[in-house]
Amino acid sequence: MAVARAWWPLESALRRRRDAEVITGYYKSVGWNSLAQFGGQAINLGVLLVLTTELSPGVFGTFAATLFIVALSGTLIEFGLLSGLIYQDSISRLQKTGAALLSSALLLVVWCGIGLGADVLSAWMKVEGAGQLAQLTLLGFALVPLSIGADAQIRKNNQYRQLAIANISSVLLSGMVAIGCVYSGYTTWALVAQFVVHNLTRSCLLFAQAPWVPKFGGLGAMFSTLRYSAKTTVSNAQTQLSESVDTLIVSRLFGADGLGIYAIALRLASYPLNKIKHIIGMILFPAFVSVRDSNAALMNQSVEVRLNSLCWVSPLFVAIAVFSAHIETLYFHGQWQGVGELISIMCVGFAIEMAFFGQPQLLQARGLLNQLNAAIAFQIVVFFMLAQALAPQFGLTAVAYALVLSRLGQCAYLAVVASRTLNLSPVRFMAPLARPFVTTLSLGLCGVVLWHMDISLSAFSVAFMLAATLVYAIQAYWFCRALPKAAISRYIVSVASALLRRGHGYE
Repeated sequence: MAVARAWWPLESALRRRRDAEVITGYYKSVGWNSLAQFGGQAINLGVLLVLTTELSPGVFGTFAATLFIVALSGTLIEFGLLSGLIYQDSISRLQKTGAALLSSALLLVVWCGIGLGADVLSAWMKVEGAGQLAQLTLLGFALVPLSIGADAQIRKNNQYRQLAIANISSVLLSGMVAIGCVYSGYTTWALVAQFVVHNLTRSCLLFAQAPWVPKFGGLGAMFSTLRYSAKTTVSNAQTQLSESVDTLIVSRLFGADGLGIYAIALRLASYPLNKIKHIIGMILFPAFVSVRDSNAALMNQSVEVRLNSLCWVSPLFVAIAVFSAHIETLYFHGQWQGVGELISIMCVGFAIEMAFFGQPQLLQARGLLNQLNAAIAFQIVVFFMLAQALAPQFGLTAVAYALVLSRLGQCAYLAVVASRTLNLSPVRFMAPLARPFVTTLSLGLCGVVLWHMDISLSAFSVAFMLAATLVYAIQAYWFCRALPKAAISRYIVSVASALLRRGHGYE
C-alpha cells in the first residue's frame, strides 16, 4: 500500500503529461486543417471578387450549371473510396490499387455518359452549353484515381501540414491561371481552367507527398472497402443534391443570368458558414468517433455542452447579414444588383441553422444514417415545392427564402430525432436554442436604431460591429461560466487519443 501511494504522484504526473501531448497533437492537426480550409477559401474568394469585375452573370451562371453536373459526377467518381480507405485500420497497396482501378473505371463511364448526353443535360438545365462544358471540366478529375490513396494515407498519418500545402498551393496557382485567362481575353474558359488546374495540381502534390506503387492481387483484398464506400456514396450524393438542388431550380426558372447572381450570393454567404462548420465539427464532433460513454450522465452532459456551444456562434452570421444588405453600395453595381439582398436573407437563415449544426453530427456519430438521409430528402422535397410555387411570382428572393425555410424544417426534424437519441425531452433539448434568437433580436434592434440615426455607412458598420462584439462578450462569458471543465477535458483527451491512435477523424 505504501509503495502504491509513493508511485501515485508519479503516475498522475505522467498521465497529465501524456494527456497534454495528446491534446497538443490533436489541435496541431486541427490547426493545419483549419489553415488548409480557410487559407484556400480566402484566396478563392479574393479571386472570385476579381473575376466578378470582368465576367458577366451569364458566364458565372453557365459555370454554376456546369458545376452542378460535375459535383454529382465527382461524388460518383470518388465513390466514397477516400472514407473507405481512411476507415481501415491500415491501408495496403492492394486497397489503394483497387480504389484507383474502380475510380478510373467510373471516371471513364461518367465522362462518356456526359459526352453522349451533353445536349440533353444542357436542355434539362436550360443553360446552353452546360453539358459540353461539364465534359471538359471533368478533365480535372483525371488524376483523382492516383491521389485517392495518397490523400487517405496523408490523413491516416495525421500529416495535415502536407494537406494544407497541397490545398493552398493548388488554389493559388488555379486563381492565377483564372485571372490570367480573363485578362488575356479568354473569359469563357477562365472558370473552367481554374477548376481543372486546381484539381490536377492538388492531385499531383498529394501523390508527390505520399507516392505509392500499384500492387495487384485477389479481388477480395483489392476491393475490401467496397461495401462501406457504397453506403457512404449514397449519403454523399444525397447531401450534394440537397446542397445544390437550388442551382437546378434557379437555372430552369431564370436562366444563366439569374443563376449567376444567385450562385455568387450563395457562394459569398455559404462559404464562411461551411468552413466554420467544418472546423467546429472537427473539434466538437470528430468523424468516425462514437460519442458513447459508459457514464450516461457524463455523455449527455458532454453532448449538451457541445450542442449549446454552437448557439453563441450563430449571431456572427446576423452581423454578416446586416452588413451584406448594403454590400451593393460598396462593391456590386449594375448587372450584379440584388446580390446583397440575397446574401442577407441567406445569412439570417444560416445563423439559425448554425445553432442546429450539432444534430446531424450527433446522428452521424451514432450511426443513424437512415434518419439523417430522411431529413435530407425531406429538405429537398420541401425546397422544390416552395421554390416552384413562389419563384415565378416573387423571383430570386423567393428561392432564397425557400432555401432558408426548407433547411430550418430539416433542422427541426433533426432536433426532435436527436433529442430522442439522448433521451431528453424536446423542450429541454431546444431550450438553449432560445439564446441565438434573443441575440439575433438584440443585434437586429441595434442595427435598426443605428441605421435610422442618419450616419454614414462606414460609421454604421463600426457602431454595429461594436454592438455585436459587446453581445458576443456577454454570450461568451455566460457560456464559459457554465462549462463543466472536467467533463470537457476528459472528452477531449478520449477523442484525441482515439483519433491519433486510429489515424483518422477529419474529412
